[in-house]
Amino acid sequence: MDDKPSQKTASTSYTKSLTTIDHLLSRETTDRCLFELEIHKNCADDKSLFSAISTPIVLNDDEQSFENDTLELSTLTLHGRDVEKATLLQGFENLRTSSRPNDERCPQYTKRQLVLISGTSGTGKTKLAEILRDRVTLQNGLFVRGKFALNMIKEPYSGIAGACAEICGTILDLRFRDPEKYKQVSEEIMVALDAEIGLLSQVIPVLEEIVDIPEQYSVTSTSSDPSLLNDSKSQILFAFRRFVRVAAKVFSPLVMTLDDLQWADTSSFDLLQAIMTDREISKTMVIGIYRSNEVDTNPRLNQYLESLEDEEGTDDCSVTWIEIKDLEVDAVQGIIQDILTCGDGGRTLKLAELCHKKTRGNPFFLLQYLSLLGKKNLLKMTPSTRSWTWNLDEIEGNTYASDNVVDLLKARLREL
Repeated sequence: MDDKPSQKTASTSYTKSLTTIDHLLSRETTDRCLFELEIHKNCADDKSLFSAISTPIVLNDDEQSFENDTLELSTLTLHGRDVEKATLLQGFENLRTSSRPNDERCPQYTKRQLVLISGTSGTGKTKLAEILRDRVTLQNGLFVRGKFALNMIKEPYSGIAGACAEICGTILDLRFRDPEKYKQVSEEIMVALDAEIGLLSQVIPVLEEIVDIPEQYSVTSTSSDPSLLNDSKSQILFAFRRFVRVAAKVFSPLVMTLDDLQWADTSSFDLLQAIMTDREISKTMVIGIYRSNEVDTNPRLNQYLESLEDEEGTDDCSVTWIEIKDLEVDAVQGIIQDILTCGDGGRTLKLAELCHKKTRGNPFFLLQYLSLLGKKNLLKMTPSTRSWTWNLDEIEGNTYASDNVVDLLKARLREL
């Protein structure tokens, strides 16, 4: 009696997850976007879908397996992105070294950089941006990340506020690492924001842990009240700009990554524009990441991109466009060689060609497909030689003939 309810629950969960996959990967992006909000409501506690597409696979789980008998998917470096990496790194180098020596008012004026990374889902846009994290740290700068979400699209500034909250977290860490600097920074924030400190703390609540907000500046309404932010928009933009000025001065260079711009609200684009045109903000790079196949779902994003194309940047703020496409066969082969620790290109070429055909060169689906092969024991570790083996005919016969990536994720789910 006790087993039946759990079986029914598992069946229902499985059916819902398959429906989720169909909607998320449908070619109609509007349908996918609308359905994603429903996922947040109904599937928040259902981890099966996410386990199915992200859990690393341990192969040959028997008594004769050994510690290297796994597919290492989480430590992969970028493949097939040399041009994109070079473009991003050059932008960062320009930010770090650029100046305007002929400007007597500000002899060391440095530029701001806006980098826009576009591509379809699963192409590795965020991973590309992350290559700057270590470099920024080595320069004693700060790399922070904010992310917009469909279920928060009615909350103004959510993605940028998330990035600023990370800045606040780093400032709070100074309390223990460098109390004197912490005191200095908190005082600078208070002076810079002044009467707007209470208003900005409604959007970035952690600010209240850094500074003591005077009673006359406190705001009783909450950030969930959109009327407060709409009525005080000019003050909010001003307060954000002043906060970023302080952050860019304390943590230089400052790199702020904003993920999923296709779900940003109108006020966030106004704020982004205000930050990028503020001549008192220096050595700051903003990396905006968005899904190129969903630009039409957000008219404001489309308008913002078109305005940037018309302006083409200014002498103190440059705009860089990076488009990420699906991988070519040689990049797929490089990933396979890394995962299987196999340097024999001739041996892995046919497997790479097959994987490329099955996944269209999408990095996310490629990793899921390789995991599926491991789960089906179509990629095998031979203990005697400690090398991976496979049979292309078996792979062709035991995986879906369709190149539809929806079938791929459904197959992973069926293995649960």
